[in-house]
Amino acid sequence: MSSKTLCRLLRLSVMVVGLIGVGMMLYVPSFVHDFVRLGGLREPFAGFDWEEIWSFSVWLCGAPLFAILFYVWRVAGSVARDEVFTLRTAKWVKMGGLIMLADGAFVLVTNVLLFGLEYSALPILAASLLLTIVAVVLGLFAAVLARYLTKAAALQEDVEGTI
Repeated sequence: MSSKTLCRLLRLSVMVVGLIGVGMMLYVPSFVHDFVRLGGLREPFAGFDWEEIWSFSVWLCGAPLFAILFYVWRVAGSVARDEVFTLRTAKWVKMGGLIMLADGAFVLVTNVLLFGLEYSALPILAASLLLTIVAVVLGLFAAVLARYLTKAAALQEDVEGTI
C-alpha cells in the first residue's frame, strides 16, 4: 500500500471515530440516566437532572479524545509525506499517549466520584474501569511507539549525515 493510501485510510478512520465519538457523547447520558433511574439511586442536585450531570461528565471526559484524533490526523500527514521517522512525529505520538493516560485516569476518578455521591451504579463503574484499562494500554503503546520513533529519527539523521 502506498503512503498516500495509508494516509487516506488513517484520516478516514479518524473521521469515522470522531463521528462515533460525537454520537456516543450524545447517547451515553440518556442511557446512563435510564440505567441509574432503574437502580433507585438518590435524586440529583437541586436544579440539575440526570442527563445534565452525565452530559457534563461525559463531555468533560470525552473531549480529550478529540485532541488525540487531531494528533493522529497530523501523524497521517507525516505518513503521506514519508516523514514518519522524525522527532516531530514522535512528539505527536507521545502527546497523544499522554492525553490518553491522563484521560483514562480522569474517567476513573470522575466515575468513582459519581458512584460515591450515589449518582452512578456499580456496572457503570466497572465499565469505566475497563475503559481506564484500555486507555492505559493504548497510552503505554503510544509511549513505546514514540520512544522507538525517536530512536529511528536519530538513526535516520546519523545515516543521512554519513552519506
